[in-house]
Amino acid sequence: MAFPLRSLCLTTCLAASFGTLAQQDSSAELRAQAKAIRDAAEATYRQTSYHCYDKFLVNACLEDAKLVHINQVKEARRLEARANRIDRGKRIKAMEARLRKVENRPEAATVTPVASPTTPAPRPADTEQ
Repeated sequence: MAFPLRSLCLTTCLAASFGTLAQQDSSAELRAQAKAIRDAAEATYRQTSYHCYDKFLVNACLEDAKLVHINQVKEARRLEARANRIDRGKRIKAMEARLRKVENRPEAATVTPVASPTTPAPRPADTEQ
C-alpha cells in the first residue's frame, strides 16, 4: 500500500516541478488569471453570504464564506506577485541594456561642460511696481 502511494507522490511532485519549469507564464496571463480568480471569489462570496441568511447559524456561515473568499484572494495575490516579479525582471534587464548602450557610446566619454548662467537683468515690469 505504501509503495503505490509513494510512487504516486513522487510522480506528482516531479510533474509539478517539471510543469513549473516548462511553463513560463507571461505577466499578462498571470494577471488575467488573478483577475478571474478575484472575480470568481467575489461572485462566490456574494452568493454564499446571501444564502447564509436562510440558515440558523448565520454568523458561522458568514465566517466560513469569508475564509473561503480570503483563501481565494490569497491565491490571486500570489499570482499577481509572480507577475510583478516577472515585470520587474524585464524592467531591470531593459535598464541594464540601456546602461550598456550608453556606456559603449563614444560621445558619452566626451561631455562638454555648460557655462553657468549669469544673473538676468530685472525686467522693466518688475521695477515699476
